[in-house]
Amino acid sequence: MEISYSLLILNLSDNVLQQVNDKDTATKVWLKLEFLYMTKTLSNKIYLKEQLFGFKMDPSKTLEENLDDFKVITIGLTNIDEKISDENQAILLLNSLLESYKDMKIVIKYGRESLSLENALVALRSRDLEVKKDKKSNTAKGLQVQGKFDRRPQSRGRGVTRSQSRNRGSSRTMSCWFCKNEGHLRKQCPLRKKGYENYMNKIDVENFSDGYESREGLTIS
Repeated sequence: MEISYSLLILNLSDNVLQQVNDKDTATKVWLKLEFLYMTKTLSNKIYLKEQLFGFKMDPSKTLEENLDDFKVITIGLTNIDEKISDENQAILLLNSLLESYKDMKIVIKYGRESLSLENALVALRSRDLEVKKDKKSNTAKGLQVQGKFDRRPQSRGRGVTRSQSRNRGSSRTMSCWFCKNEGHLRKQCPLRKKGYENYMNKIDVENFSDGYESREGLTIS
């Protein structure tokens, strides 16, 4: 492939490439471009004006890409000595804006004594830059909020639950009033459980004996 052909293709915008996509050499591409943008024929003039007057921004493209497409058309008309006044270019550009630029369009049209293409371009680029900054800022805030919700509380210890930690701390202060030892309560006392039945049996026997002897003494009396 010729180097000159590659250079030509790389420097053409998408809408111009569509006009020369069937040309495979630099010479053929150049002749086609001359016919489209240099030939001062009525058909060529009408073709370029139709493109300019019917130009609408493509929502799938960026602002700069749309402005480049608009510039290619105006340059083509200039090359065939068909000049469009600066004010008319500004009006055509404003007319091509998307619905999202409605408020900016009103700002550019009103509140000024004159309208120029340069003023319109500066205002549009400033607005586009502001929108990009707002999107970037909102994205950063969204990531910060998401990061806060993603945080998880740290565990008290590996393999230790909160209830276990609470029981472990409370066991250190437990004291049994039955055996006076620490580490358990009275109802959990092993000494109490072991001697409880013998203790109770001893009490019952003594009570029974005391009652029997008393009754015998009264009988004798």
